[in-house]
Amino acid sequence: MLVLLSSSVQFGIYLPHIEGISTAAGSAETIFEIIDTRPHIDSRPEDGVKLQQFAGNIQFERVDFVYESRPQIKVLDQVSLKTEVGKTIALVGPSGSGKSTICHLLLRLYDCTAGRVTVDGHDIKDVNVKWLRQQIGVVSQEPVLFDGSISDNIRLGSEGVTQADIEEAAKMANAHNFIRRFRDV
Repeated sequence: MLVLLSSSVQFGIYLPHIEGISTAAGSAETIFEIIDTRPHIDSRPEDGVKLQQFAGNIQFERVDFVYESRPQIKVLDQVSLKTEVGKTIALVGPSGSGKSTICHLLLRLYDCTAGRVTVDGHDIKDVNVKWLRQQIGVVSQEPVLFDGSISDNIRLGSEGVTQADIEEAAKMANAHNFIRRFRDV
């Protein structure tokens, strides 16, 4: 009788939490499905050309693009664009006009649905994805700093980066003097 009473009390203590545990288990299943999802363009394989030198000549040739979720809406329609080494360009337009999409195509987060994108004369579909992404610096519209030092944030995603490399990157971004004002860099 005492065992039954003790078990009933324990069950009563845990009963209100069962719904939360059940919800968490369902959420965990969804999270693991997302983690296990393989991207259409996988950057891990070593396939593809690694150019001896990346000059930075970029060309979009009659590029079309639609998102899979909205195939009836053409985000880019016959876009042609050419950049040359040493030139600064600006992608300007209203929200939804394709500026970010152009950057995503260049980084091969997506492939264009028609036309082609080249870097230094090579179709980016033939270039090693990981190598390509290491050659391109991206500054997002929304600045994000991850938990850690400024050095950790600059180093993020790169291997074998020295303190001198970090300082040079900060100088190139015109941020070195600003960063030096902080104690824990």
